[in-house]
Amino acid sequence: WSEGKSFGVVAPESPATLRRIPSTGNLLLIWNDNYTEGAGHSGKRNPLTAAISRDEGKTWTHKRNMENDPNETYSYTSLDFANGRALLSYYVADEESGWISSRFRSVPIGWFYEGE
Repeated sequence: WSEGKSFGVVAPESPATLRRIPSTGNLLLIWNDNYTEGAGHSGKRNPLTAAISRDEGKTWTHKRNMENDPNETYSYTSLDFANGRALLSYYVADEESGWISSRFRSVPIGWFYEGE
């Protein structure tokens, strides 16, 4: 093992999810692209963002928000792949109502390569 080092992505305390897309070999990162220095827990767990790396995490492209409701927070993602789709589940909390739930999404792999 080599010594760990930053790959240039900042986020609040919620853990990111990093997986290799089987059909392309590229890395898919899902995380909260929001960091506010000095904020409680270093920022809000919103938006839920995806990005692709074609160079083993040196750079990130095709950055897109999957979720961005200002009244919700998103965290604790899980990710798998089947039949050309990314299968995601994650925690969702609605700050106005106080409701907490899990959300499941099935997203075509091609969606992650759109944008930017």
